[in-house]
Amino acid sequence: MPSIYRSDLDGLRAVAVLSVILCHAQIPGFAGGFVGVDIFLVISGFLISGIILREIAQETFSFKNFYMRRVRRILPALLTVLFVISVLAWFVMLPNDFRRFGKALIASIFMIPNIAAWSSSGDYFAPSADSNPLLHLWSLGVEEQFYLLFPLPFVFLLRKFSACMCWTILTFLTLSSLGLAFWAASHKPAFGFYWLPTRAWEFLLGIGVAYYFSKPLTVKYTVQLWLELLAFAGLLLIIFAVSAPQGAALGSSLPFQIMACSGTTLLITTGLTGETWVYKCLALKPIVGIGLISYSLYLWHWPLLSLFSYWQAGVQVDGHDYIITGLLILSGVMATLNWKYIEQPFRNKHRWLQKPLIKTVLTAQILLLGLGIVIWYTNWTPQRFNPYQLQYAAGQDDANPLQKDCLFEDTGESYKPDIEKCLIAGHSNLPPRFIVWGDSHADALTPAFETLGELYNVPGIQVSYNTGAALLKAKTLKFSDKSNDNRQLFYQNVIDFLQQQPLIKDVFLVGYWNAYTEGSRKITYLDEHDSLKAFQSSFKETIKHLTAQGKRVWVVLSVPKADRNVPLWLALNETQGEVIWIDGYLAQRNVLLPFFEQMQADYKVRLLDPSDLLCRDNKRRCRINSAGKALYSDYHHLSATGAIFVAESLMPAFKLMQKEKYL
Repeated sequence: MPSIYRSDLDGLRAVAVLSVILCHAQIPGFAGGFVGVDIFLVISGFLISGIILREIAQETFSFKNFYMRRVRRILPALLTVLFVISVLAWFVMLPNDFRRFGKALIASIFMIPNIAAWSSSGDYFAPSADSNPLLHLWSLGVEEQFYLLFPLPFVFLLRKFSACMCWTILTFLTLSSLGLAFWAASHKPAFGFYWLPTRAWEFLLGIGVAYYFSKPLTVKYTVQLWLELLAFAGLLLIIFAVSAPQGAALGSSLPFQIMACSGTTLLITTGLTGETWVYKCLALKPIVGIGLISYSLYLWHWPLLSLFSYWQAGVQVDGHDYIITGLLILSGVMATLNWKYIEQPFRNKHRWLQKPLIKTVLTAQILLLGLGIVIWYTNWTPQRFNPYQLQYAAGQDDANPLQKDCLFEDTGESYKPDIEKCLIAGHSNLPPRFIVWGDSHADALTPAFETLGELYNVPGIQVSYNTGAALLKAKTLKFSDKSNDNRQLFYQNVIDFLQQQPLIKDVFLVGYWNAYTEGSRKITYLDEHDSLKAFQSSFKETIKHLTAQGKRVWVVLSVPKADRNVPLWLALNETQGEVIWIDGYLAQRNVLLPFFEQMQADYKVRLLDPSDLLCRDNKRRCRINSAGKALYSDYHHLSATGAIFVAESLMPAFKLMQKEKYL
């Protein structure tokens, strides 16, 4: 093996960490910067396996020494950051969010933050991810699990099997992990993003390079031009992956991860000669300096950005860009201090002997674990917020009580929902008279249907699919083919169910309609790729199926989208009982209103408009609170309080249903 230290790898670490930071700071041109994590994992595989290979060759390898090096490298810096961020989070975060922070803190102590992130937030790119200051530690969890599980089987392979057999096993494991990653991208994208088995191929690429160069080579690179071209190609692959906007979605990011890992593998390999132009650039002192503090820089940057984003609650304050710049500079300062006064001393075996180190680390872990448990179970002094703030903050969890069972999620597998379980006002012996069908907005509005169903003694059924409004034959660009197929199968199940339910005369279509014409939910319809036209065609397809069954269709127009996380902003800004009005709904409304009005004329659909009760001044200004409570649970979902607030807008339908007899 070559010498232990390579300055170009610290330079490559700098590229990786800067890519991640600039992506998180939402700097244009770095939309795919999260692949910096993938670069780190390939480097880790190369360096860790290189150390093991070298020490085995020198007959100095010991599992004890290996794991002590990992403890010195990882834990002191991490625990320091966790203590500081816990204090900052106590000052900034509302009780329920602080409680979730406590859970994330516990997961970080047990080195399973990736599994915790997978089980709670799921989507790394979701807006709600900003409220978790420890989300970035998911990658550290993957890395630590690799360090824990990898050495023993690797050493066993090296000592018991021939080189040919080792290569066969490494190749098999790499291809198996990559194959699993491809499967997960289509079927379980969140699992594929967060778990070690679908990330192992990245480590294994680095391991393969280290193993190959651990043996004397019979063929060496002799043509400098080829080295330069390969190194430049590796750099281009990384640049393209980092700058690619298509990468910002679970499942769809895998091709860009492969590009970044392939580029990293090329740079590691060609850098073994130390002679390429790219190597010399990466080995420049300023870049190497960033690489040296890259671990601490990675630890610090996201909590600071996340807590600031949380405090903003979606509303950009004056000087936003300057504040972000200041936070990035502060991250660099904190990382430098962490590196100089925590990382370096604890890695010095002479300054910190093994027993004092273990006692210090264990004590810190126990204290943090206890802190996490206290936060998780008690919210730890929620009285630091006044009653108005707590009442507004409760809006985050003020959701439809049927949500758990009746808001169906994309699990990666197709299934037939038990629609009849999801009754609305089903306490009487009367059969369901109507169905509420849509996406998460349909679920959020269900308390309004429940209230009116009880009032008019008209029961119904809710059926909703997260991010999946009732749009037949539509495909969402963000989702995999498998995910789109599952949605269409779900819709067909609903159509078939309605065909068998002649007593259900009224169908309420509810959706976050504008979202399907722009942004991450943009859809296509057959060969139509213009999202607005695709929406219109798909919606007409749905209406045709329903009217052919003799159903009466009610279309509930979208509620106004707020420009902020409503309960969070109301709580942090202590608005007390003052009614807050926001602008911007009229432009949202006018995108699809002419189409819906045309559908009303052509297909006799009936329109219901919740904004009649939320907005004034000809829909120019809309309220987000009432009587000290939030009418939204986030940016665009009504809270249960908000749903009941707009229930009156649905009354025409219930009055009509009450008049008609069951056939």
